Amino acid sequence: MKRLLLFIFLFSSFIVFSQQDNSAKSEFDFVMYLIGNSMKEEAVVLMQNNSEDNDSINFLRGFTYYSSKMLDLAADNFSKVSQSSELFTESRFFSSLSNAHLFHLDKAESDLNMISSQDGEINNLKNFSLAGINLLKRNYNLFDTYINSVDSNNYPLNVETARLLQLKTELLSYKKKSLFVAGALSTLVPGLGKVYAGNIGEGISSFLICGSLMGVTAENWYKKGLTNWKTILFGTISAVFYIGNIYGSVVTVKVNCENFNSRTDVQILYNIHIPLRSSFRR
Repeated sequence: MKRLLLFIFLFSSFIVFSQQDNSAKSEFDFVMYLIGNSMKEEAVVLMQNNSEDNDSINFLRGFTYYSSKMLDLAADNFSKVSQSSELFTESRFFSSLSNAHLFHLDKAESDLNMISSQDGEINNLKNFSLAGINLLKRNYNLFDTYINSVDSNNYPLNVETARLLQLKTELLSYKKKSLFVAGALSTLVPGLGKVYAGNIGEGISSFLICGSLMGVTAENWYKKGLTNWKTILFGTISAVFYIGNIYGSVVTVKVNCENFNSRTDVQILYNIHIPLRSSFRR
């Protein structure tokens, strides 16, 4: 209830303020005030209720959606800012970052390539961002080309450049496990495939479970025969756990690889984000 009343008050203040000074800057400052004071939902509502269509409003709408992590809408509105606008360069950087988070990497790269500037700082940021996008693509040759184009005298970018280079090293040194080998090892010895994948605890657990069930099955077979219901029951359960152990080993290798790449991608995106927000402080 308090939040609703606060919103009504702010919205009313905005209407009064707009009547006093009906400029785009007034609206821009007001929405930025909402975003800066953790009232992003209110900012989104204001932008959704604004039917204007111009560069300032499209940028503001894009930034509001970006701040609220509505990245598809952010990228769409940033892309509407015309090339003649003074907000064009900034909008393309943020459109690229939004698309990168969505893993629309070709679009992210295209956004950056639309930026043309004589400003050395802008070109440094563009090359750095392109390096990050190509690292996300695992295109190491283009990554090297762009990262080497970043001015070595730019200290803030050098810090993030070093981090991207470190992430590249980690990606190249990561030894991807074989799905086939994991499955084959667990076929020979239950749990061995998970040990190979790096999950030693799970491997030992699988070995003990499968080994125990197979042991009970063998004991019943020896004492009561192959057709005894206990032999059939434990034999069936053993088979299920044995097959599950093979499948689980393959999945573990796949998931571990995906998790490594996902964690690395998050770090890359974070490193692209830092200098961009520092260069365009809102």
